[in-house]
Amino acid sequence: PGAVLMNTAAALRSGAALVTTCLPESVRAKAAVAYPEAMWRGLSTGRDGVVSPANLKEVRSLLADKDALLIGSGMGEKAAKLIGAIVARGAPALVLDADALRPTVVTASSGAKVRVLLPHAGEFKRLSGRDASVSAARAYARKTKTIVVLKAPVTCVTDGLRVIHIPFGGPVLARGGSGDLLAGIVASVLARRAELGLAPFDSVVLATTWHARAADRLRENHGEEAVRTTDLLAGLYPVLRG
Repeated sequence: PGAVLMNTAAALRSGAALVTTCLPESVRAKAAVAYPEAMWRGLSTGRDGVVSPANLKEVRSLLADKDALLIGSGMGEKAAKLIGAIVARGAPALVLDADALRPTVVTASSGAKVRVLLPHAGEFKRLSGRDASVSAARAYARKTKTIVVLKAPVTCVTDGLRVIHIPFGGPVLARGGSGDLLAGIVASVLARRAELGLAPFDSVVLATTWHARAADRLRENHGEEAVRTTDLLAGLYPVLRG
């Protein structure tokens, strides 16, 4: 559940006005205490702890009035079929992370207006069958008509035509959970892209830059060693203020 908590915290800290988070019912109450600003929906799970396909109807109904959907973080490999069924209904903006980064899910989500993929090197190879590189990410984005954020020492954002490198962040981002924070920020900015006057590609570049610059702030103030991943969120305040 830590992944979805970090998704939620990052979305709230980066400007999302209304956040609804679905997670196992067993941890819903504790999550609601930690972040009372969000709306929490508890889902049933099987004996293995994986969210049950029986939740599909409820999740689909929740999507009716949403501007963006982030899915995959912390859900587990066994949830891939459910993830595919959820994304098949489409969404104004769809962010696929972690366990949603599978070829079957990308295929199922082809009806979405905007799709953003957030793979690290291993996840990119699982998606494309190719080693991670800027040229491979660009080719895959062009083939699938998606926006790919390839997370690496120098992260790149590409829609198959344009490639933007994000020269910020550094070793602070090489910590477990930093991708979960990025996913929340990307979903937040995408949901507000009309309000901000941004195209989808520019929204993703902005969100990725905010995330990386917040990491720079954290490094400048506290160093690279004795910090926690979630400490990065405090660095969003000065970054968003400009």
